[in-house]
Formats: sequence, C-alpha cells, structure tokens
Amino acid sequence: MQNTTIEEGLLPLTSVEALGRFLRAHRKARKLSLHDSAALANCSVQFLHDLESGKPTIQMGRALDYAQKLGLKLHMSGPQLPSSVVAQPKRPRAKRDASA
Repeated sequence: MQNTTIEEGLLPLTSVEALGRFLRAHRKARKLSLHDSAALANCSVQFLHDLESGKPTIQMGRALDYAQKLGLKLHMSGPQLPSSVVAQPKRPRAKRDASA
C-alpha cells in the first residue's frame, strides 16, 4: 500500500485502491452504512464493497456517480493544454434505419 498525504483536502489518486479508501472514508464520515450508501447511490452493496476494496475492474462511470452522490467532486490536473487539443465530448450518432 502506498502512503498518501492529504494536502489542502487533495488526495493523489494513483490507484483504484486509493480511490476506494477515499470513498470509504467519506462514507464513514457521513455515518452511512454500506447498505444505506447502496440505497442512496442506487447500486448494489457488492459494487460498493468491490469499489471500496480497490477491485481493479470496477466500472468508472458508476464509481464517479457514487462519488457525486456522496457530495464529492473529483478533479484531474496536469500540464496546461491548448484548447484545440482538449477533446470535446462526442455527440451520439444517429441510428441508421435498418430497413433502408
């Protein structure tokens, strides 16, 4: 396990295990059980257990949704990039009519 230092409320997330520990700490700080958190996040207790245990194959979208429901905001930082390099979200493709 890596040692991590929390500075100014920031925690370097270097692994799924670190994310799980961070989320567990915030869940416990809110005095929520796994069952209560699962109900809040509309997910299974097993998913939360896997997430908080650092299972490397967790679904990132569900993990981010859970963090948001705990009232957390996750940010990434890195070197400044030109705005032309930063990818914009892709628009969903229109479905093609199979009968055509």
